Amino acid sequence: MNETQKLLLVLLISIEIAFTKSVYLNLFLIVVSILILIVTKSHLKTFARLLIVSILPAVGSFTSFYFFGTGD
Repeated sequence: MNETQKLLLVLLISIEIAFTKSVYLNLFLIVVSILILIVTKSHLKTFARLLIVSILPAVGSFTSFYFFGTGD
């Protein structure tokens, strides 16, 4: 799995997490993606870089839901 595929995987999972309200599904996706990165023996630097990229959409969606959500 090359760097582009890993980046696309992280972005796809972060988009899925942003638009899904199920906490258990989100946690499952996070665990599966971390396991995939561990199985492919990614370097710690690559893992940290991908984590930083995925945190940006997650923080953006959290603040959007927190400030502008209706609570339903």
